[in-house]
Amino acid sequence: MRTRLILAFILVIVLALGTVLIVANLSAETQVQGYLRRFGMGGETDLMQSLADYYRQHKSWAGVEAVLSHENKQPMEQGQGQGRGSGAGQGSSQAGGMLSQNVVADSDGVIVYAPDAARIGQTLSQSELQSAQAVEVNGQVVGYLLTPGSAGGLPANFTSQLLARVRNATLLAALISGVVALILALVLANQVTKPVKVLTQSAERIAQGDLSQQIDVKGPPEVVTLGRTLNSMAESLQRSEKNRRALTADIAHELRTPLAVQQANLEALEDGVYPLNQEALKPLREQNELLIRLVEDLRTLSLADAGELELHKRSVDLLELTHLTAKSFEPALAKNAITLQVRSIDELPRVNADPDRIQQILHNLLQNALRYTPAGKSIEIELQSEGNVIRLDVRDHGDGIPPEALDLIFERFYRAESSREHASGSTGLGLAIARKIAEAHGGTLTVSNHPLGGAIFTLRLPL
Repeated sequence: MRTRLILAFILVIVLALGTVLIVANLSAETQVQGYLRRFGMGGETDLMQSLADYYRQHKSWAGVEAVLSHENKQPMEQGQGQGRGSGAGQGSSQAGGMLSQNVVADSDGVIVYAPDAARIGQTLSQSELQSAQAVEVNGQVVGYLLTPGSAGGLPANFTSQLLARVRNATLLAALISGVVALILALVLANQVTKPVKVLTQSAERIAQGDLSQQIDVKGPPEVVTLGRTLNSMAESLQRSEKNRRALTADIAHELRTPLAVQQANLEALEDGVYPLNQEALKPLREQNELLIRLVEDLRTLSLADAGELELHKRSVDLLELTHLTAKSFEPALAKNAITLQVRSIDELPRVNADPDRIQQILHNLLQNALRYTPAGKSIEIELQSEGNVIRLDVRDHGDGIPPEALDLIFERFYRAESSREHASGSTGLGLAIARKIAEAHGGTLTVSNHPLGGAIFTLRLPL
């Protein structure tokens, strides 16, 4: 990835600098040519050609003033044609003025034409000869053209030399810019690829099962966000793995107890310790029923976790369903001298729910309340409308739930009093199943301690 980023940066740099070079070269050439034309060198080039043609035709400079008069006249006429005040006309007039100062000398430097007739026959000075332009015919110098105060002193290849210098300066600037840009590209590519490399390595370790690491990534905001997301994912996977292992251990523990009881009783029957009668078979039957309940509860939880818990919803009178469930507890309530009160504060609307699953929630809540309510006390169930939900509270009059256990009470196989739970034949999954069923209905199941004592479980079901 780092190599691809650097190559991409290099391609962008080359394209950008190439475009700059082409545009700068064309612009410089256009500007230089325009400048030279504006200040007379273009006209001098045309005059040089006319002089060369004249000498080639006449083999001498006699009568050369006719050529100069013709060249001087042309720009002046063009300036007049443009109209007074025209920028182009002023430029041409300026060129014509410069051409009127032209001095022509033969190959020996002897002046054959000059605006000042007194100079004809004189020899060009050394400095004038150096600034004059040589007129060549068939590769031989046949004369010189001198235009004092104009661009005539420039060398014949002035344009190519100037453009070459501009081109070289542009290439040097492009080279320096390219090197700087390449260094920046290396730095930026490293800043991008380094955190990505760290993320990739961390993701590979997570894929191999190492979920305990935390990724400390520094870089662009998007990369930092991705690193935090990977950290959250690793933490979530770690919690899931921890819960899976704990669940496996809990299931093994819960299955071991009834199986151990069954094995001990069977061995006692085989050894003749217990007679083979109805009384001896009762513990075996009870442990078998516990195993069946445990397996069924685990199946219900697994379906709920997978979102596949089947619900057969219909219009349900929740108050009537509560009375029906409470009636099934009358023998157990009477045996423990516990009273059960069911009351509705408001006239309740019907809810769309699975009555069997709602009864399962109520059964688990009442069974839990019965387990912790002392003899002679009462259990209270209260129903009321609360906005768009129906609220059902089940309160016992026991000792309440320890504060540290409030967040754990719905965990699978969690028991506030393990020995008492085992004695009651509970699987430790009832409250976890109740919450899952409530959530499957779009509701909630929560718990708190009542200010006057005892625990209160609150079921909320949407209308």
